[in-house]
Amino acid sequence: MSQVSSQTLPSLRFLVAMVVGTFIGTSAVTKTCPPNVPPLNLNGTSINSTALRITWSPTNCSGHIYGVEIQTKVEYQLKMTQCTTEFIFAGLRPNTKYGLKLFLYSPDGEIKISDGPSINVTTIDGGEG
Repeated sequence: MSQVSSQTLPSLRFLVAMVVGTFIGTSAVTKTCPPNVPPLNLNGTSINSTALRITWSPTNCSGHIYGVEIQTKVEYQLKMTQCTTEFIFAGLRPNTKYGLKLFLYSPDGEIKISDGPSINVTTIDGGEG
């Protein structure tokens, strides 16, 4: 069995695990990970006056493929489609506080399974003058 890491996954979707099953006719027996296990350690930093970088740690789990959504309370709501542990929000306002939250989604990306960590990050002042 090959190991899954952030280097082996396409960017911006968490592949939390592979579905393992035994298929008999049209039925399947599937081993799954514990439900509701969102990514961990959400961190954010201001890169400059108009951009923020957020990072997080994927969970180690076996079972299903989950999508992760990162939502800010001000301007963005992005549903990530591939796996990464970092994202940069650009085109933001200087000296503005943004709330970011990770959400764990079902394998089809349609059902929010659980809320993950949330943080507030403020872009730095543009220093006009």
